[in-house]
Amino acid sequence: MKPHIISNNGAFVYNKTGQRLKSTGLDKSKAVEALEWLTENNYFHSVSSDQYTYVTGSAFCFLEKDFASLNPVPSVITDIERVEKMMGADRYVRMVDELKEILTEDVVIGSITAMSLDRDKLTTGRNYFKDYAGMAMTISGKELFEMVHPEVSKGNALEHLASYLDIAWSDIMAIGDNYNDISMLERAGISVAIGNAEPEVKEVCRYIAPTNDSHGVAFAIKECLADRMGRSERI
Repeated sequence: MKPHIISNNGAFVYNKTGQRLKSTGLDKSKAVEALEWLTENNYFHSVSSDQYTYVTGSAFCFLEKDFASLNPVPSVITDIERVEKMMGADRYVRMVDELKEILTEDVVIGSITAMSLDRDKLTTGRNYFKDYAGMAMTISGKELFEMVHPEVSKGNALEHLASYLDIAWSDIMAIGDNYNDISMLERAGISVAIGNAEPEVKEVCRYIAPTNDSHGVAFAIKECLADRMGRSERI
């Protein structure tokens, strides 16, 4: 069974037949500004439309610099060339010479994602875009930050889909772990943070599930379907 889909932190909403119900893209002039700053300041970054994620081969040089500054190098990824080949083989990833050339095409830019393993550099990027006019910054991972249209959020997208499906908020369950999930968790009737969620995410949720590694999402869904959510404030 195909699901309804919310993607790019809420920039796009689709029904289960694949019909796009909502599309809210970044202003392309703002996207150019973001890309220029990220390039000048040596951040690995990519651009995502409703179809593909675009990345340049040269962007991996920024990752190499990040890795070179760490001691010891994280064991998660030690071979940048392998990562580049892996991304190049993904059918939803397009390798391009310049990301700005994508902005001249007839595509909707849902988000720009930046990454850094350097904590100071990561903080600098997040602070730079935190209150940037014409775009919003959201966080979906410890090494990431993403720029979207100011009206884009998972909460707004979920509200649009709920209205389309005529589902009451009290009947909606949302599960999350990071800051970009907060807007939907605050609205859902049944809000669940997985065990390894950020503390701020747990604070807005009614329930706490086990961690990802302990199959927290599956456990929460099973408990909800079994109608046992009301037994405890902790699943």
